[in-house]
Amino acid sequence: MKKTFLFVTLLLLTILSCNNNDDAPAADFENACNITNPIEDLNWLKEQIAELEKENSTFLKFTYFSETKYNEQTVYALRNCCPYCNTAILVYNCEGIHIGTIGNGDNYITPDILTNETIIWEASNFECF
Repeated sequence: MKKTFLFVTLLLLTILSCNNNDDAPAADFENACNITNPIEDLNWLKEQIAELEKENSTFLKFTYFSETKYNEQTVYALRNCCPYCNTAILVYNCEGIHIGTIGNGDNYITPDILTNETIIWEASNFECF
């Protein structure tokens, strides 16, 4: 009887502890910019990528753009994985307005609040893994 009671209690606790957390980030999120292909649909992004490719600097092979979510809005980050660079990671909204820089401190966007990040563009000779 004791074993049955313990089993039923554990089973009930397990069932009751499960919930459907709507606050958890989804694996995919709807693009708040109302577009399907940011590289083609956002002129400012297309122009920035063209400028980066035109410059063709030594550091281009480390450069990429990512799409992510910040404060319930879609944003774009110009990032790099340069192992010996000390660069700022700029964050833009859908209109291409610089809304902040990733970092730690009062005036920065902390990286842990960016969610569902996906690389949307990388240099043709991209060297990051």
